[in-house]
Amino acid sequence: MKNILRLSMVGLVMLSSCKKEHNNNVVNTSDKKYQITFNLNNEEQLSATNKLKVNAATPINSHVLKHLLYSVYSGSTVVHSITQDSTASNYGSITDALSPGTYSIVFLASKLPIQVDQGEFVYLPILFDDFFYKKFDITVNGSNINQPVTLGRVAGKLQIVIQDTIPADVTSINVSYQDEKRFSVFSGFSPNQIASTTFSTNLKPIDAGKPNYTFGNLVYNFFNTLAVTITPVSKTKQWPSVTVPNVYVRRNQVTVLSGGLFSPTKHNAGFQITLNPDWDVITNTPY
Repeated sequence: MKNILRLSMVGLVMLSSCKKEHNNNVVNTSDKKYQITFNLNNEEQLSATNKLKVNAATPINSHVLKHLLYSVYSGSTVVHSITQDSTASNYGSITDALSPGTYSIVFLASKLPIQVDQGEFVYLPILFDDFFYKKFDITVNGSNINQPVTLGRVAGKLQIVIQDTIPADVTSINVSYQDEKRFSVFSGFSPNQIASTTFSTNLKPIDAGKPNYTFGNLVYNFFNTLAVTITPVSKTKQWPSVTVPNVYVRRNQVTVLSGGLFSPTKHNAGFQITLNPDWDVITNTPY
């Protein structure tokens, strides 16, 4: 699962190519400004197995999240934005200057640059990797501000485990369900933006004959239980699909579907739904 994300914010200009930081400040220069500093928490690092507990500190200097977007809003209008990548010496630390007033602050971080449309929407079909988010309000009034920020993971994860052996003729497996199509930096997800989504895994010759083939994808539909359809694709024959009903996915948790596709016994037994609430410790919850 790879992101193909590019930052597209109106009014970004390059400040320093060596720092990889950009700033477009349109605050009234006649007003007195106060220094605003935000430091992203990083006490817990993201491990090589991509573990992150609920509400854990954002792993900003592990370089798993390589791109950071900081935006200041007055109402729904972008005042200015700053982007960083992990080559910057101050990566994960934002220093800004704002005139007195109340602002909304939005942080987004991901492995690849993040595209925000109309200053509000992240469109999810192009977002195949983790991204993290935080929105809060501040009031600037006569003094500097220095505070830590902890980002939270936006996605849940759907993981598929095919317990029976993979036939040699099967070249890929498709998984379809209803998912969110966009994320608002103001209001999050909306139930009226759900549409059909399909992701695929391509099988290699080395996968043939092996059980417990495992793959997955990030999911953003937390409003509804999902009907997940798993379809093998073969060069020579048509294998039946399996639809698993009532699959629940939650933010920052892994939902695991385990079952068989190819042997009649396992196929008829259906799939078990398992929840991993901490993204690193599997908890069995028979369905």
